[in-house]
Amino acid sequence: MNYRARIDKQQSLPVLLLAMATWAGAASGSLAAERIDLEGPIYEGEGHNVIAPFKNNLVTSTVRIRGNLNVPRNAAGPVPLVIIAHSAGGWGGEGETIKEAMDEAGFATLDYDSYAARNWENPSRGKGGPKLEAHQAADAYGALKVLQSNPRIDGRRIAIVGTSAGGNTALLAASETLHARYVGKNGPRFAALVALYPGGYLLPTATDSTAKTPILILPAEKDDFMKWERTKVWIDYVKRENPDVPLDVVMVPDAHHSFMNKSAPSGNQYNVGTPVAGTCPFALANFSTTGRAYLQLDGSISTQFDPACQGRGATTGYSWKAAQFAMEQTVTFLKRSFAAVD
Repeated sequence: MNYRARIDKQQSLPVLLLAMATWAGAASGSLAAERIDLEGPIYEGEGHNVIAPFKNNLVTSTVRIRGNLNVPRNAAGPVPLVIIAHSAGGWGGEGETIKEAMDEAGFATLDYDSYAARNWENPSRGKGGPKLEAHQAADAYGALKVLQSNPRIDGRRIAIVGTSAGGNTALLAASETLHARYVGKNGPRFAALVALYPGGYLLPTATDSTAKTPILILPAEKDDFMKWERTKVWIDYVKRENPDVPLDVVMVPDAHHSFMNKSAPSGNQYNVGTPVAGTCPFALANFSTTGRAYLQLDGSISTQFDPACQGRGATTGYSWKAAQFAMEQTVTFLKRSFAAVD
């Protein structure tokens, strides 16, 4: 399968972003912050066990999530909004990089910490993976509902941009079942979904993925933590089973996992063992059944998850060049998607 890689070497990020500012009214240079309170669920279960209660909507309690709405000060009228979905490491340098680029483009941003709101202090102890992605998707839909009536926001032009596990959150938000559950079948939709170096844990089934919201995936070419070959298995599966899904892929050249994270040293080598590193199957959020389903790397679907797929010694780290390229692609995609909203 051929994937399109649009690399325009003649147009730099600053030039493109300055031109993009006219979409929102004016370039900002600074943000006017506002606190937004959201209500989010807490589902039972840990790790992959969260999938069953997530499907059955077994909410044990709810929490108040503090969101930070950042609107360009010089924006004329309501502006498009980008919800930033953080990675399994929590809110940090990745989100800040996205926020800066979106501000320069004239878009508002909403950021929040799905861990902190639930007092999940250590994401390595069963709070990352499917548990984070399931809860972050619910949080994003909560934000979509709340911000529909905010006079500073164009409620018809709200997108999600996420990194790593947050990228999986953006893809999970493409589920028609989740859309119906959280905002109603005829409720508001996200205008676009962007996943930067995804490849986490939980993803929607092909048949449940929406054909009504454009999706952009930006894998890292040299990702040896959540490998491109693994992510491509899900992409091929969706394109094969539901070719109407508007899914585009642009490879980020010469980039490693976490290339957006300014807080991570460039080319950081770390030695970790994780049951989802690199080669493990995806858990599919198959909402139509109560059983578990896993997409294996050969493209088949089974009920088995093999924990023997651990990996050690992945390379991660920030790359200014890769981040610049990814944000250029993201802004161009968002501009096109926002303009296509009826």
